[in-house]
Parts: sequence; C-alpha cells; structure tokens
Amino acid sequence: MTCSDMILDLNPPSVIKDTSWIKPGKVAWSWWSSGGDSPIEYHMQKDYIDFASENGWDYVCLDFGWALWDNSSEKVKELCEYGASKGIGIYLWYGVNNICHYNYTDSFGNHAYPYYSLLDETTIRREFERIKGLGVKGVKVDYYESDTQDTMKQMYLCMDIAAENKLMVLFHGCTMPHGESRTYPNVVSYEAVYGTEYYKWRDTPSLTNRINYPFNRNVVGSADFTPTGTHIDGINATAGFALSDVVTIESGVQHFAQSAYTYEGSSALPVLNDVPVAWDDMKVLDGYPMQLSVIGRKSGDDWYIGAATIQPRTINIKLSDIITDDAVYNAYIFGDNSDGSAIEVKTLSDLTKDSIITQDLLPNGGCVIKLTRDGMKLTTHYSNYKFYEAENAQISGFASVTSDKYCSGNTYVGYVGGGRDSYITFTNVTAEKSGEYPLRIYYISGEPRSLKIDVNGKYAAALDGLYANKNDWVGIAAVNTNVYLNEGTNTIRLYNDESYAPSIDRIAIVNSADEVIGDVNADGMFSVADLVMMQKFLLNNGELTDWKAGDLCSDERIDVFDMVMMRQLILK
Repeated sequence: MTCSDMILDLNPPSVIKDTSWIKPGKVAWSWWSSGGDSPIEYHMQKDYIDFASENGWDYVCLDFGWALWDNSSEKVKELCEYGASKGIGIYLWYGVNNICHYNYTDSFGNHAYPYYSLLDETTIRREFERIKGLGVKGVKVDYYESDTQDTMKQMYLCMDIAAENKLMVLFHGCTMPHGESRTYPNVVSYEAVYGTEYYKWRDTPSLTNRINYPFNRNVVGSADFTPTGTHIDGINATAGFALSDVVTIESGVQHFAQSAYTYEGSSALPVLNDVPVAWDDMKVLDGYPMQLSVIGRKSGDDWYIGAATIQPRTINIKLSDIITDDAVYNAYIFGDNSDGSAIEVKTLSDLTKDSIITQDLLPNGGCVIKLTRDGMKLTTHYSNYKFYEAENAQISGFASVTSDKYCSGNTYVGYVGGGRDSYITFTNVTAEKSGEYPLRIYYISGEPRSLKIDVNGKYAAALDGLYANKNDWVGIAAVNTNVYLNEGTNTIRLYNDESYAPSIDRIAIVNSADEVIGDVNADGMFSVADLVMMQKFLLNNGELTDWKAGDLCSDERIDVFDMVMMRQLILK
C-alpha cells in the first residue's frame, strides 16, 4: 500500500501541456525558526537566498509578513531578481481564512485579511497575475481549514489560475491530497500532516506519527512535513531520527525548517544538500506501524535509505532488495553518535547486490544511507569555518546560558552588556598564521542593538543595528566583520559597555578556502578513492563530485594527463 500510485492514477490526465516550468525543489524558510507567529522581515531574506545558492537548494519561501513591508511589490521583485541571479526561485505565502491576521496592515492601510486572502476568484486572479509579473515562481496557500464543497472549488480555482500564470502551488492548512497533482502537476505538495510547525509550541507530533507517515499519509500524496533534518531541543528524537525524515517523508518541495544560520556547519548539511526531492522508485525495506520504518527511494542510479525506530535495534539491509545490476557501489552512512546528539559518517566500499549493510539504531534513533556507484560530497561551503560556541566560552557578570531550539547546540548566552561587566570571552581562537580573518557572529535580538569586539585585549570593531525580527527573542541572525589574529591562540571578547548587546549563539573564523588538489569526491582529503573515481570517469562509468579538483593540468578539461599527475601525487 505504501508504494501504491492508485490514488494518483484514478485522476484525469494533466491539463497542462508544457510542464517544463514545474520544478520540485528544496526550500530555505525563515518563519519556523522565528518567535511565535511574527511576520518575517525583509532584511534577512537575501541571506536566505545566499544560503540556498551556496548549498545548491532551489527556492526561498517568503512566509507571512512579506505583504506588510513598505513598498512590498518593489521588494519582492528585487528579491526575485536577486534570487534569479543566483539560481534561486521565490515562493510567496498567502492565507485564505486567516482572520487572525486582520490587525496587520500593509503600507497602504490594507488589512492582511481579507485584502491578500485568496477568498474569491477576483482576488486570486489579481494577486497571481501581479506576482507573476514580479518574478515569483510559486505560492504557498494556507488556512483553508475546511473540507466543504465550496473549499474544494476554491482550491481547484487556485490550481487553475496558478497554472494559467505558470505558478507552482503548495497547499497548507488543507485537506489531504486526492491525486489532483496528476491533473494539475503544478500542485507540488500538500501539508495535511501534523508537522514540524507544531514543535514551535509543543512536543508533538509524536515520534510514532513520524514513523507512520510513509505508511499512511504519504500513501495518498506528497506531505510537506517541513523537516528540520536536525535535532530539536525538547523533542526526544536523536539526530539520526531527525535526519531520516528527509528521506522517509516524501514531498515535492522540502521546506527545511531550521534557521539557515543554524544549518551553517551542521553535520546534517551534506545530506540536506545532496538528497533529492523527486524520486523514480521506492521500496519499504523493513518496518511496522508505530515501531520502525526503513524506506528506500531511488533517484537515477542512486538509492537513499531512511530508517527510524522507537526501540533500539539492528537493521540488516539486503542490497539484493533494491539492486539488480552487477555494478560496484559505495555506501555513505549518516548515523547517530554514541548518545544520539550528533551525526557520525562512515563509508563502505566495494558493495554489490549480494552485500548486506548492518546498522545499529539507538532508541528513538535513525540514519540515512546513500548508496551510489560514485562518490558523495561531504564538504560544504562552511567546511573552512572554525566554530566556537558561546556556552563554552568564559562568561562574566550577569551573562548567562539559555536554551533555545533554534540555536546551534540549542543554547545561547544572553544578558550580554547592559552597561555592566557582562561579556563573553572566547579564549581559544586559533589561527595558523598572523593576518586578517573574516569573523562571523551568530546572534539573537528582537530590536536593533550594538556589539563591541576586542581582540587580544585591544578594541577591534563595533557593530550597530543588529537584529533579526522585531520582538523576536529566539530567532538567529548573523553578521560579518574582519579581525586581525596572531599566529597561534587568540582571545575575542564580545560586549557592550553602554547598553545591552545582542545575545550570542556562537562565532566562526573563516579560514582560507583552499581546495584540496585531486579531491574529486569532495570528502576533504586526497586518497586512492579519488584516483578510483577519476578512472571510472575517464572510462565513462561515473561522474566526478568536484570537477575543478580533478583538473590538475589547469587546462579546463579532465583527461588521462590529469590521471597521470594524480597517480604521481598518490605515490608521493
């Protein structure tokens, strides 16, 4: 039943002839990781576009609040153009019966409800034609909150008018899908699931629900669960269990819910960057409702396996269940560390259809496995960042550690500054050589605040106007500056001797991003595995993960001369 397409197949064929503009994808999204139901703000959205572009994602979703910006049409158009220059599309959130937003008004005095609410054909046409002209690629339509015939007609009207304007549609706050996406393939996903959104306020949905979703909710269509892919403070799921959601729960668009600033440097990020959202096949490899799910999904020649369990257990995956050819595969296993607090990566090579992968799962634990004939990029844009958590630094005065599910490590240091001797000192900041380094500071503030920086006991810089969202005292933002570091160990002090500073999550020193020569599988080191990948590539039997690293002759092509140089380097 889990693998059935029957619900989809019972619908009429597509009414859209040219579907080339309909593209599933991964979405960076700033709403979940902000406080409460506060409207998002404009000034952070280019950071989200940059993050999506740096990591090979596809879209950024502007959630509730974009219409409240001053000159919102101009700003949305600007973001669409900025995103297009970086290969990123923009989704806009719309409400339907969002009466709770009545008291929010745009710069012209129009109430968010009902002016921007898609309650009738006139409004839908006006808005969809307008935003298509701004460059928007899709809409996220929320707050249907009904299964009446009128609501169904309203949803079909939305699908149809969106198709006329070449807009993709993601339905939220709605009934479950009934296969409509066969007729209107621009409908890329539905929520209709008890999802991560609720972890903003409570500790449900239960883990058993998440295990069941492939067996029930996903049977009838895509489910926008909005996974974080990372551990959430207060939720009794390991890092491996959280990561498994991105494979086990299918959605034509994957809203990765955590803050883009928190994803930077995360051990889960290589998987989030690599995992597809559209699949060619799937199989249930093991499982039982409310106990265990082991789901395999195929994209091209690669298989991705997500596993999640309630009780501790050992799973055995027979590759003959999913592999029929005689090729040799590599497995990249992203599983829990000993206590489930972080992801550990291990690799297996020379696997065939006769092989069995054995993996131990912790209580409320899980893993993701990529099975590929080629390599997998294990580095990210942030692999050259050296991170230092504020809770591990020296804290003085009234500064104190506070829990926050949206932070790196789920904690930050607050009450910094205030005109008092309350500051944070990072005493172990290292540099390989003396020189100027980019310093990235991750902070929390619901209002504009200032921060001062001392390096090695000397004043270095002051940063003003630091805040994420108005009155949001949990959401993360980040700012960059440059500091001079000595070779060896340095101290960096963050403070404000006049008023309160932002709370601090962590800092990062950006080291030089020198590529590892010959590291064609992008695992951060040069080894025989790279030579094997190069040989397969030259025999037209595989792809290079990082093409530039293989161009050892610097002639903008990969050929036998590059492999000869690679062999010489291996021998050295």
